[in-house]
Amino acid sequence: DTKADRSLDHLTTNDVLEFRDSCSKRVSVGSTNTNMRVIRACLNAAFRQGLIERNVAVQVASLKERGESKRRALTLEEIQRVLETCAGSPWSALVLVGLYTGQRLSDCARLRWQQVDLLKQTISFVTQKTGKRLSMRIARPLLECLNNLPSSDDPNAQVLPRFAEKNASELSNAFAIEVLIPAGLMAPRPANKKSSNVGRTGKRQVNEITFHSLRHTFTTWLKQSGASNALAQLIVGHDSPLVNRSACSRLGKVLETTLNSNSVRVRIQFPPDHPFPRIVR
Repeated sequence: DTKADRSLDHLTTNDVLEFRDSCSKRVSVGSTNTNMRVIRACLNAAFRQGLIERNVAVQVASLKERGESKRRALTLEEIQRVLETCAGSPWSALVLVGLYTGQRLSDCARLRWQQVDLLKQTISFVTQKTGKRLSMRIARPLLECLNNLPSSDDPNAQVLPRFAEKNASELSNAFAIEVLIPAGLMAPRPANKKSSNVGRTGKRQVNEITFHSLRHTFTTWLKQSGASNALAQLIVGHDSPLVNRSACSRLGKVLETTLNSNSVRVRIQFPPDHPFPRIVR
């Protein structure tokens, strides 16, 4: 009989190790580690239900990512190229929201008008990782952009309706095709993996610049403004200080920060000579 026909009691640590190493040859380290997390979770469920005596997968360590999936912050020249490519399209607003708030793609895309106060010039989020409410001053380029968008009397209305119903994967792929590739910041993708001699289970190309790079850029700016690691971690929503430090590859000064158990309010001022990217209308 094959291993697939055996009961979970026959599963060994070596079996899991062989699976991990096999995955690493076909897919990226990140995907391999995701597969490992799924296996650990499934075996944990089986253990809690009394189907197995122990979870052998917890003894198999995740692989270390050696820079292959590391994103980086954008340079000002690269930001300019992105904005020029986005000019006149809804992508311009989405890019500015990501660049000047540091939030995740899905949170930016689902932004609602009730989160934006144009009179007080503040924007609010509930951070995905920490569940804390975040309120920050709106940077001048983003404020100008939001003031020019069609508003709604419905506070629950989407600020960027074109993107609101799409999932993060669809948005990330569309951003690559419609913005990054035309901007020359990502190599054109083959029509399918077969044309590039890579099967469906093959390793995907890892790009150092994605929409997520806007988060790294904001984090870099925040750290350069004098924010502590703990504050930057809380604002951007990273759940690990190591993740936060890796996002920082120097601007402004943190004037005021108020923290409590439920929220964080941040006011950031940029000096007059801050090289804001020119907004192309």
